[in-house]
Parts: sequence; structure tokens; C-alpha cells
Amino acid sequence: MALSFLQYSKGINPELTSQAVILVCTVMICVGLLEELIFRGILFQAIISRGTVIRAIYLCGFTFRFGHVVNLLRGYSPVDQLIQLVAAIAIGVTLGYCVAITRSILPGVLFHILFNVSGSLTNHDPLWDTVLVALMVVVLVPYIAYLHRVLSRLPHLDDEKRAVLATAAPTT
Repeated sequence: MALSFLQYSKGINPELTSQAVILVCTVMICVGLLEELIFRGILFQAIISRGTVIRAIYLCGFTFRFGHVVNLLRGYSPVDQLIQLVAAIAIGVTLGYCVAITRSILPGVLFHILFNVSGSLTNHDPLWDTVLVALMVVVLVPYIAYLHRVLSRLPHLDDEKRAVLATAAPTT
């Protein structure tokens, strides 16, 4: 959750009116809920029903980036888009592990809403955005490895799925 607040270090966009802030918050709540329902809800469950937990986590994580290509229509530059795609993959994989561990999309929904709101209310600075994404990846890669270990030790996994996790350990 702390990652969602890093964006405030860029400062709040002073051009936003109170109505714009309310609209942004409303839209981002809907977007966060909808994206989590699609990627970590419906898609995750469809993949896991035919495959492994790891396959569901990584396919949903990498597929999540495609949901953000639409931002090209919002005027994002190719560099901005690349930054967002890298962040989407790292966040998508992390949230996939959270769903596998908690069996709930709610932590991901909350993170997604907070992250989207903070990104929409703060100033846009390509250099600072790049630094924040790099910092996010540096934090999330070891966290993903930690979540993988936590997931592999959960009692609700049957022996076959635990064996798959043991052989699919991410490297850091």
C-alpha cells in the first residue's frame, strides 16, 4: 500500500478543482474494482481451473499490461506508456500472489484504487515517474520472491500444487 502513496511526492496537481478530484476518485474506484474483477477475479479463476496457481499469477500479471495500452488514447507518450507497462506487470504479478494467498481480490482492489487515485491527482513528471517505477520494481521483485515462498507453504494447497510451486520458484 505504501507504494501507492509514493506518487504524492510529485505534488498534487494544482489545476484540479474539487469537482475534478471527486470525478477522478469516483472513476478510479470504478476502474480499480473493474480491473481487479477482470484480471484477478474472472481471468485468474479461469486459468487456475485449468492450470496451476503460478500460471494464473503470471498470465494474469502479464495480461494486465494489455489493459493499460488503452492509455495511448489518453495522450501518453511511448515512454510514459512503457513506464506504465513495466509497472503494470510488476503490480499485476504481485497482486496475483496476493489473491492466491488471501483468496480475495479485496486487497488488490484497495491497492489499485489508492494507486490510481494518487497517479491521477499528482503532477505528471516523466523523470520522476521513471524513478518511481524503478523504485517500485526494486521493491516488488524481492517481495514477489517472498510471496512465492509464503504461497508454497500454505496449507490450503494440495501436494500436487505445492510441488509445482517448488519447481517454479522465481529467482532473484
